[in-house]
Amino acid sequence: MTDTPVGWCLRVMVLWALLASVGGGARAADAPVLDGVLPNAAAPEVASPPPALDAAPTAPVPPPAAEPRVPAVEPGVEPEPAVARVPVAPVTDCDRLAQPLRRVMNPGSVFTEGVDYAELRWPAARAVCLRAIADYPEEARFVAYLGRAADKGGDAVEAARLYRAAADAGNAMAQNNLAAMFETGDGKQVRSNREAVRLYRLAAAQGFPDAQTSMAGYYATGSGGVLRDDREAVRLWQVTASLDDAVAQYGLGRMYAEARGGLARDMTEAVRLWRLAAAGGSAEAQWRLRRSGRQ
Repeated sequence: MTDTPVGWCLRVMVLWALLASVGGGARAADAPVLDGVLPNAAAPEVASPPPALDAAPTAPVPPPAAEPRVPAVEPGVEPEPAVARVPVAPVTDCDRLAQPLRRVMNPGSVFTEGVDYAELRWPAARAVCLRAIADYPEEARFVAYLGRAADKGGDAVEAARLYRAAADAGNAMAQNNLAAMFETGDGKQVRSNREAVRLYRLAAAQGFPDAQTSMAGYYATGSGGVLRDDREAVRLWQVTASLDDAVAQYGLGRMYAEARGGLARDMTEAVRLWRLAAAGGSAEAQWRLRRSGRQ
């Protein structure tokens, strides 16, 4: 290109075009945004509208809480209730050395063959029952057996205290033995046939044979605040007479002899029962047999 006027004009036009292209780009970058779109630029993604200025800030949403774990329950099996249960203590030496004989115990409370009161070795029984109570402090039967050992050892006051504790916890043997103490005033108990009846009833309701026999006597005589009920006396004596209870055999024999409690008079059955009772040591039955001349 020459330096003629035309050449100069051409140079100026090229330079102007170059400046215009640079300046136009800068102006495009500085240009105002119209309708959210930049000139000569791709449209951005549409954003969510901003919250209102007077709206309360939204608290962050916590993650969902984990579902509580529920133990599986087999079909047809009831779930365990949410209550504490005290398991029945296993058989211990306290049972072996201090439990009464099986035949005089109520169902569900027999753990060994038991020991007759006359053969109870109370020092050894006391030691093992104290150990059992230490191991199983909520098992009432061990407290009752410790009371039996104290009774055999001659400490009636301590026996009554232990019987009371076990009786309050529902032990039938303790209820029966404490009732007997209220009848006699033993163990420094104030004599009270009414309290004896209350305790005998509790033990008899659990099926304790001696208590059933004693309650039959109260029903037969209408004493101790109990209304006379010969039929109930017969029912209870029939239960315990079948367990070789000499007192019950004698009492039931009298009911047959006197035609009481809905029974027909039957001296043959009365004598049979008195003979069984006499063999079991009943002095009353022996007297009845001598009186009837049917020894």
